[in-house]
Amino acid sequence: IRIRNRNNITLNITPNKAVEISKNDPLVNNFLKNNSDSFATINLSNGIYLVAWWNNTRLSLLNYPNILTKIDSRTGTILESFKPLKRENGVVIPYQTSLLADIIVYIIIFIYLLSYVIYSNFKFKKRFKNRDWLIGFLIILFLSALFLVIMHPKDNIGYLIKFIKKTFPFYW
Repeated sequence: IRIRNRNNITLNITPNKAVEISKNDPLVNNFLKNNSDSFATINLSNGIYLVAWWNNTRLSLLNYPNILTKIDSRTGTILESFKPLKRENGVVIPYQTSLLADIIVYIIIFIYLLSYVIYSNFKFKKRFKNRDWLIGFLIILFLSALFLVIMHPKDNIGYLIKFIKKTFPFYW
């Protein structure tokens, strides 16, 4: 409803339908066959749906999609489908919450371990036992795991497993 009022355009095609229509394009179809982890973002601009197809590699390296398909919002016809060479106006870049959450967890663990190394090399008034550092580290790991699960409500514990596999690939 907001889209119709803002652009004064009568829409016959829903955003989800536009994504499905774009899958019929040969370029997109071939891309989807070769990239099982791909996903689409969609935006309406001047009566045209911009369906951008991304894979994780492209998203992490560049800020433009692998494939861009333009679909008429009234008729549902594919106007154009191509591989962009630069960022296109109107294309929505997906927000990478997983990357942000991962970086926060890595920084927290790094700071804790760095503080342990610094503390162990200098003498302070109060001595902590190694057991206290271990308990503190386990608490930080538990809180980090809880943070990752909360930041990824769709995946829940599944994202935590992906994170551990990504962080420690030599154990899997």
